[in-house]
Amino acid sequence: MGGEPKMNTEELSLAFQKKLGKNYAGMVMKWLKTEATYLIEQAEEIAAAKLMLEALPDSASAQDMEYLMRFENPLEIVRDKWIEENGSGTMLDD
Repeated sequence: MGGEPKMNTEELSLAFQKKLGKNYAGMVMKWLKTEATYLIEQAEEIAAAKLMLEALPDSASAQDMEYLMRFENPLEIVRDKWIEENGSGTMLDD
């Protein structure tokens, strides 16, 4: 089979946190280069990204972390799914 040796839970958690931090830093750099009006329009995405950055390391299972680590930007994926399920648009669905 080959491939990389499997990480233990602590190593996986640290690698996951590092990847999320890198993803968030990339988002921040993008936001810093944008106009204020765009940032206001993106407030929900920004808040959701920050929330997921803070919540995921403590709430994601090892299986969730392994799955999300496959993606280049797991923070963006989870942020978008959180917005889809909990965002302001859900209030209008009634």
